[in-house]
Amino acid sequence: MRFLEKLLHQYLISLEDAQKGTQRKIKNLSGKKEKKPTLNFAGISNELICDGGEYRFI
Repeated sequence: MRFLEKLLHQYLISLEDAQKGTQRKIKNLSGKKEKKPTLNFAGISNELICDGGEYRFI
């Protein structure tokens, strides 16, 4: 991968990725599994998602 691809690969690609990450965080911190976790960012939902992730956005 090129440098930019490697750099941006770490960012979220979809809402599903964000939800999975939040579920993993909650489980690791509390030992509980949430069916519908609340995402912990202050933006609006479409702020997070861009088809192809950050790489396509740039």
